[in-house]
Amino acid sequence: MEKIVAAIHMSSAKSAPCVPLRHALLVRDFGLKGDSHAGDSGKQLSLLSIESIDSQEKCFKFTAGNTGFKPGDYGENLSTSGIVLSGLSVGDRLRVGDTAVLELSKIGRKCFRYCSLYTGAADCAVCREGVFARIITGGEIAVGDEITLL
Repeated sequence: MEKIVAAIHMSSAKSAPCVPLRHALLVRDFGLKGDSHAGDSGKQLSLLSIESIDSQEKCFKFTAGNTGFKPGDYGENLSTSGIVLSGLSVGDRLRVGDTAVLELSKIGRKCFRYCSLYTGAADCAVCREGVFARIITGGEIAVGDEITLL
């Protein structure tokens, strides 16, 4: 199965809805250009697989009018396909596209205030399966770009 970037998202303010992008610029030691979560922390970029998003739907109690999750609903910058992110280790490096290199800095996270995603399922894919990375080498990335484990 091909390992690719399935979707790219950014938010202009923390807790603001994510906006989908076709391409973006990853900035070395900073994150996704224009994203509110970018900075000099170890969590410059967040990634979650489409497979994790799909599995979350099975345990969520949807309200009327809400039919399911889509990429970006968890606030992730990159939605991936074909790669088990939670099976990687801190320190692993990924090449995205032709030039960008990420280094995994954290797997999972603690949910500090339970959002509607956690409340509806008593579980959250990002807390278990989301990963965070630092940007080692910046570069332009696009939806459909290949992801390679280095």
